[in-house]
Amino acid sequence: GALATSLTTKINRMRRIAEDLLLSGELPEGSRVRRDVQEIWDAGNTAREYWRRGAGGGHATQ
Repeated sequence: GALATSLTTKINRMRRIAEDLLLSGELPEGSRVRRDVQEIWDAGNTAREYWRRGAGGGHATQ
């Protein structure tokens, strides 16, 4: 429905921003900010898998 579409759009945007930051080379290796952005990227991937499996119809785990 509309909620799923809105969430998917926001998740995809979040992932693109995180990916751009990670690939930019501007975040120092091992820095707190790089770890935080990596966590955002990972959370976006987990959320995408969840939605891809039918919004909970599968058994998505972290």
